[in-house]
Amino acid sequence: VGRTRATPAIEVLRHRARRHLTRLASTLGETAKLIAYEGMSSVAIDFVDGAGPLKYAGRLGQRWPLHATGGGKLYLAQYDDDTVREMLGEMELEPITPETIVDPAVLLAEVAEVRRNGWARQREEIHAGISGFAAPVRDASDHLLAAVVVMGPTVRIDANADAIVPLLVSEAHALSVEVGALAPSQAEP
Repeated sequence: VGRTRATPAIEVLRHRARRHLTRLASTLGETAKLIAYEGMSSVAIDFVDGAGPLKYAGRLGQRWPLHATGGGKLYLAQYDDDTVREMLGEMELEPITPETIVDPAVLLAEVAEVRRNGWARQREEIHAGISGFAAPVRDASDHLLAAVVVMGPTVRIDANADAIVPLLVSEAHALSVEVGALAPSQAEP
């Protein structure tokens, strides 16, 4: 991911994700992005800009620390609390904005909420005035491959959260099915 060229698997994922990102961006009017993971960072591997003059703009290959993003919290949520504590001990929980969670106990509580919800939120933790939600893209073994993220100005994200989250989760699930995860009805005997 953080190389000059993406791996073939990342290219397939990007290709399959594009229509989901486009649908999210056009339906919600906010920027939709696909992130993958490398080391202790989440990395933008694709994005579609939202409409309008005021939007979140990213760039391919941009990296963010796990503790400050919804996608990063999804990554942490796949591990048990003891493993997350170990990982946090290896990271510097840098305060990127005044809202960035830098207290390990608070971050663990947030990760527990992500596990319960099945999606994550970040509220002005990486950029002041920008918030968003993230939903997981999983493979057939239920391993986290990537995350689909919707981000935009906090005032719009807050006002539209009830519309954003279900559509985001639905698109991320549909992408998971496309890349090899079983749909819930297929998983039951």
